[in-house]
Amino acid sequence: MLKEIINGFNKTIFGVIMKLHEICSSITVGINKFNDAQDENLIQVSLLTGQSLNDKGFLDVDTRTTKTVFVDEELIEKKKLKEGDIVFLSKGTNLRASIVTAEQEKLNLFAPATCLVIKVNSEVALPEFLTVFLNSEYGQAVINSLNKGTTIMNIPVSSLKDIEISVPDLGIQHKLAEVFHKNNQVLHAIEQLKVQQIKATNAAFQKLMA
Repeated sequence: MLKEIINGFNKTIFGVIMKLHEICSSITVGINKFNDAQDENLIQVSLLTGQSLNDKGFLDVDTRTTKTVFVDEELIEKKKLKEGDIVFLSKGTNLRASIVTAEQEKLNLFAPATCLVIKVNSEVALPEFLTVFLNSEYGQAVINSLNKGTTIMNIPVSSLKDIEISVPDLGIQHKLAEVFHKNNQVLHAIEQLKVQQIKATNAAFQKLMA
């Protein structure tokens, strides 16, 4: 059902046309000042990579997708990712957006300079709505139109903030958010089942071949 919503995303479905910066409280670039080595004056944090953003609209946060770095304490409040933040990979060949969860807010996560951090105005839009838009076929087409023809895309804040989005009322957005989260729960359950099935199959093979 989520796929139908995403693929059907276009200007005719929803109501009020607004520019991206009008539904956001801020759009900032990730950090580019950090140390790879520990220092007594610095704090250890986790830096996301492009691999951290999956195609489901959420972050995959583990040692394979993050990098341990050290930053000044003043950056913690300024740049640490918080629940509801949208991390948008703005440089690369597969631009996409993911939402920060409440559990992930506790992990001292930071976005790299290849990403933009978008905070929506909760009185106008939900982060789930904007994430679905940015990852939709229509949203991706709009984003691609901002690129200047190179294979490695680079979408600056100045270009992204002026894209137009048809914003539905919050009631519709809440319904979309519910589908968004249920879809993620189902996909997560399927992934867990897949892992268990592979383990069970391998165990059966080993027993038969012993």
